[in-house]
Amino acid sequence: MQFTRNGAAPTIHPSAHVAESATLVGDVRAGARCFIDHNVLIESGGPLVRIEDEAIVFAGSIVRSVGGTRPPFAVRLKDARVTDVRPDWLHN
Repeated sequence: MQFTRNGAAPTIHPSAHVAESATLVGDVRAGARCFIDHNVLIESGGPLVRIEDEAIVFAGSIVRSVGGTRPPFAVRLKDARVTDVRPDWLHN
């Protein structure tokens, strides 16, 4: 599923694989040949979430950028094999 947030919608490269049960929200960009597995949540709280070419996000992972009342920061996954990412683990 894909949802628009704050006027930004997810952008998915045609060669990317996104499972039907994955959820992408807001300013999310999925690169060429990346793989986003089942029950993944990738959510932009304002700043960009970029999943680079050929990155893999495994089942059940949660990836979020932070914005709003907190200091904003974007998320970029490059050459990554993400098995579990939680917002409190990510820092600028």
